[in-house]
Amino acid sequence: MEPLKIQCFNSGCLEIWEEGGSAPLYGRIPFENRTVGSKRAYDAQQAGHLISKLVRIPRVPGEWNDRYVWILDGAGHRFRYSIGLCQEINDTAPRCLQLTLELPNIGWAQDVGV
Repeated sequence: MEPLKIQCFNSGCLEIWEEGGSAPLYGRIPFENRTVGSKRAYDAQQAGHLISKLVRIPRVPGEWNDRYVWILDGAGHRFRYSIGLCQEINDTAPRCLQLTLELPNIGWAQDVGV
């Protein structure tokens, strides 16, 4: 068995929301940006999806259908992304979730401030 890889979460914080919710399901979760490989990006494009971001977060319980995230940057701006796919990552310490994020439409890509 290979040793677990240490997973850091140094890229910022995000909030997970339910569609139509009045408060976040999970607030201020640290995340780490990941690189979207060319094969993953191509396969997603062929399936009609455009991956905007790939992030890892500490594992939290929950269902991921009809959920979206607000990415909070260091300058006090927020950006909304829908969760396209959630994968459990078990070979890291701590165990985490990898979220494939997509812009729901170009209107949500705008900076909405905080």
